[in-house]
This record gives sequence, C-alpha cells and structure tokens, in this order.
Amino acid sequence: MTIPVNDMQPFAKQQIVVMVVANIKQYRVVLYKKLAEHLLRNNIVLRVVYSDPSPTEASKRDSAELSLPLGVKVARAYFLSDRLLLQFLPLSLLWRADLVVVVQSNGYLMNYLLQLARLIGWRRLAFWGHGYNHQGVVTSSSERLKRWLASRVDWWFTYTHDTGRYLAELGFPGNRITVIENATDTSAFAHEVADVSRNDVVDLRRQLGFPVNACSALFCGSLYADKQLGFLVQVGDELHRKFSNFRMIVIGDGQQKEWLSDAAKAKGWLRYCGPQFGSDKAKFFAMSDFFLHPGAVGLSILDSFAAGLPFITSDYDKHGPEMAYLEHEGNGIMLPFKLEAFVEGVGRVIEDRDFLASLREGARAAGTRYTLENMVGNVANGVVDYLSSAHYTRHFRVIS
Repeated sequence: MTIPVNDMQPFAKQQIVVMVVANIKQYRVVLYKKLAEHLLRNNIVLRVVYSDPSPTEASKRDSAELSLPLGVKVARAYFLSDRLLLQFLPLSLLWRADLVVVVQSNGYLMNYLLQLARLIGWRRLAFWGHGYNHQGVVTSSSERLKRWLASRVDWWFTYTHDTGRYLAELGFPGNRITVIENATDTSAFAHEVADVSRNDVVDLRRQLGFPVNACSALFCGSLYADKQLGFLVQVGDELHRKFSNFRMIVIGDGQQKEWLSDAAKAKGWLRYCGPQFGSDKAKFFAMSDFFLHPGAVGLSILDSFAAGLPFITSDYDKHGPEMAYLEHEGNGIMLPFKLEAFVEGVGRVIEDRDFLASLREGARAAGTRYTLENMVGNVANGVVDYLSSAHYTRHFRVIS
C-alpha cells in the first residue's frame, strides 16, 4: 500500500512506531486511538497496519476498521485453514519506522522475514503478546519454536507481570520488557453499573423470580467447552442444596447456549438470560454478589472488577494471562477444580458476609488499576523507554 505523500511529511521530524496486527477488534479501537494521542504528545507518530479478518474471525462480527492515517489497511492471504497468515506490508513505512511492533505468533509469516532482517542489522523489532500459549502443551514443537523466537527481538510488550517473569527466565533482558497490564475500556461499564438504582435491582430480582434475600452468583462470557459450564451447573446444584437462597445467572452466547438454556428450564435456581449489553448487562452485575467462573479465564475478569464483584475461579489449567490479576482472598479466590472443595470455598463466601465485603473492596480497587488508561500509559512509556535506550541508539542510527 502506498502511503500518501502528505501523510509522510511529519515523519521528517517525528519518530515513527508501526504496530502490525492481523485485524482490528472492536474493543481495541479505543486503545489505538488513545495510544496515538499519548505518543503524539512525545512527538511520536503511531501507525497500525492491519488486514481484513479471516472468514472464521469475520463470523464473530467483532472486527472493525481503523481510518487513515492511524490505520493502514493492507492485503493478506491465509493458508492451512487460516493457521498461517501472510500480510503484504508497506516496506517503505517499515524501513522508516523507529520501532515495529508485531504480535508474537508462529503463524504470522512476515514475522520470520522481519526477524531475519533483524539478524542482518535491522534492529527495531518488538513482540507484543502472551509470551507463551497458556492453553498449549509446553513440550510441543510449536511452543519450543515460540520459546526460541522469543529472544530474537529488541523489545517486549507483554500482558502481565507473570509473563514478564517468564520472558526473563528465558534469558530476555528484564530492562527491555514492558508489562502493559492488558485491559479493555471498562470505564463506561463501571459508570453504567454505578448508575443502576436500588429500584432497578428490585425490579430485576422480581422479573427473575428471585427471593428478596437471594445470594446471587453471576457468570458472564462466551459459552464453550473450556468455560466448564457443566462443572458450573454441578456447583450450583450443590450450593442450592446447602443454601436455599442461592441463585445463579448466566449471560452470554456461544456453542453451548442451547444446553444451558435446557438446564435452566430444569433448575429453579438457575436463569439463562442470553447475551446482554450496555445498561442491561450492568443491571445483572449490580444485582449480583460475586462472579463465578471455574473454567478458562480471560478478559471477563476485568468486567468483574469494574463492577466491584469478587472473582471466584479454580486452578483449571487453561486460563489466559489475565488470570494473573487475581489476588487470592484479596479481590477474589482461587479454588481447587474439584467439586467438593470448590463448593466448600464458595460456601465460605456465602456464609461470611465480612469476608465477602472485604473481597468486594479488593475487586473495586483492582477495577481502578486494570484500566485502558493505565494500559495506554504503560505501552507509551515502554515505547519512550525503547526510543531513549542505548540499545536503540546503538543499532538504529548506524543503518538509518
């Protein structure tokens, strides 16, 4: 893709950062816009190179466009059932860039060419990502390749402090790792939850047929196998047997929605309310006592904290990196992935109201830390750190 001449004019005096992503997710649009504004205050121009999503990704209907000049859309091709991606990147823009940030993925074919260019002197490449596949097999050839490639970059932008420590253990210099504390824009949702009135909560309880003294657990997320919804329903059965006022709400959509809908029809304590958004979603969070999520945890933990709900999960082995945000008995609890032990742990929260209040306070505090604004600041600080580092000045100036 040709970059318009008038768009390249400012680059003579400004430093350039190019981020390369497969496609633009709706929840990331605000991140890129805020990051561009933040960097520009430091005389740094951001460009985000992206492509149309694969057919599989397009079916999720959560992709977006990023308008020029911030977004630079390029052609792409997918191979091997969408497992391999080749993007036709604007080489002139990459060459002029002071830093190119690519997503860490074995399937992004251009990454190999960029890493090869780095080996012969093109020192301006950074990885963005998890560090490793948190649902993968450590001994697999894919994970071995990912570990080997992880150190073949000049800088790292990684999601959590746990993944930062993992990279340092691989031998990557700690002073070249930026922990971004991956987040979504939950500020609007937090305001929507705060705006839910007591009357709104009473009305929703009445609509759901919940008793006035109900202790309500909430699950909100995608409905697929790794979320362990069968285990969740078993837990609910046991909790309702022990605590007659226990109720559970599930909101979300996915492959197992019909199974869950049938389960809700057969169980008086369970309500499946489908996907919910905006102020409607906020009402369910406002009326709940805690978030119950035994299966694979991802960004849903941020919604829980934004609403001030303690996050209760298990030691299931397929969590995403955001699991690192959980502070056991601080903003939530982690329990064994065993029915009896899990039920006992949740029962403690139901019985001990002081403990629940303490967890809620911790969740609210976490909600003020893991925000998009803080993430933007962390990424921008990392970019500035790289551009002012000896590693940058020693290598970049020689070949520019």
